[in-house]
Amino acid sequence: MRFIYFLLLLYCCGLTVSAQAARLALVIGNNAYQGGYHLNKKPINDAKEMTKLLKQVGFKVYPFYDLNREAFQSEIQRFGKRLSKDDQVVVYYSGHGSQYQQHNYLIPVGAINEVGVPTHLQYKAVSVDYLLDTLEYYSPAVNIVILDACRDNPFKSLFRSKNDSKTLVRNKDALNGLHAQPAPSGTLLAYATEENKQALAGRGSLPLS
Repeated sequence: MRFIYFLLLLYCCGLTVSAQAARLALVIGNNAYQGGYHLNKKPINDAKEMTKLLKQVGFKVYPFYDLNREAFQSEIQRFGKRLSKDDQVVVYYSGHGSQYQQHNYLIPVGAINEVGVPTHLQYKAVSVDYLLDTLEYYSPAVNIVILDACRDNPFKSLFRSKNDSKTLVRNKDALNGLHAQPAPSGTLLAYATEENKQALAGRGSLPLS
């Protein structure tokens, strides 16, 4: 992620801001997951570091931490209503993520215990499409979306074969990381790691200097 931070800093510093444009950022860090899925405060620490970086390059930042699904979607919609066509936008999410049938989901706090079968993801998690559709509807000039959500899939047990509970189903429905989905025009969509790979999730914050 340090490389992503560096590229973001260079990119933002090189953007030309018109008189009508604003630089706005939505930053979300989710950490307070149940059971063994707690992420050692790293998502929130990274979100706070990203907030500092974005403020340094002139963004007005709206940071939120440990959101449940209702709050998560509400903040996306509220953020969208702040946007206009000339704006330059960054959305950063750090926390658990998952995919099912080539659809990406960001995992809210409280959702892990509520997902009993894979199809529950569409009802209990926040679809990346929900975020991208919101940005596309309000059509700011530039969108940079960074999904630091490619850690270990918290729903591995849901993708086990019915015939062998110890064998993971190796198909497009059960991959670690997030699916490399297409982004709308004007949107740069960045991931923490390649598809079907697991990003490192150490302790503490990631230094930006």
